[in-house]
Amino acid sequence: AAAAAAKTNSSSNKGANGLAGGKLPTKGSSKHGSSSGSKGSAAAAADQKPKRSPDVMLQGVILELWRHLCMGTLRLMMALEMLGMYVPPEHPFNSEAQRYDQRFASSSLLTRPDPLAYDQFKRSTSTEGVDVAQLLDLACTSFKQAIHAVAAIKSQAAALSASKQVLDELPPLERIAATNRVAAMLLIKTAAAAVGGKTAAATPQFKPHFEFGLHKWFPTVTLKSVIAAAAAVNAGGK
Repeated sequence: AAAAAAKTNSSSNKGANGLAGGKLPTKGSSKHGSSSGSKGSAAAAADQKPKRSPDVMLQGVILELWRHLCMGTLRLMMALEMLGMYVPPEHPFNSEAQRYDQRFASSSLLTRPDPLAYDQFKRSTSTEGVDVAQLLDLACTSFKQAIHAVAAIKSQAAALSASKQVLDELPPLERIAATNRVAAMLLIKTAAAAVGGKTAAATPQFKPHFEFGLHKWFPTVTLKSVIAAAAAVNAGGK
């Protein structure tokens, strides 16, 4: 996800229909041929076409959902850093390069695809020359596609053989995507005050809060006014 953070999402329609761009087969979808020869050819082609089981199709759309949430979260975090609202924590023991090598060391054992070197990772996640408003707009798109993926699973739950456990996990993910999309839309207005859309404004207007109450992997990002937060602290100290 990190390697594709600054790129324009070329699969914007995948989340809308789910199943990685595919559709479930429906009865009566093919027209009757005019001759027995055409019917035979169509039947032979259908037999040769690999069929995906409902379980495989369900896993595909779930992975799409997670991918869009990861992409949206990454883009939102990068934009918060560009706006001066988030400062990455310092790592007291290992450098970022060492942490990267340790985390992806197992990938170097694979022959394909070629492992992504740390230098390539840094270039692909660099925000130099990136417009923060455009980055936030892409984050909004990612969260919207995640919402569409949730809707795809709900609408095709029976055909996908989705279990109750899978269906119970959808509302929290949908709420996270919707909340984070609202946060990104609000930040787009804040980004207009940034110098050239690339550097932080003089004083950040909001302070982001990250909550993992709905899901242990994906945070819910809420924005609180810096002025209101300071007033609450002062009032509590009196």
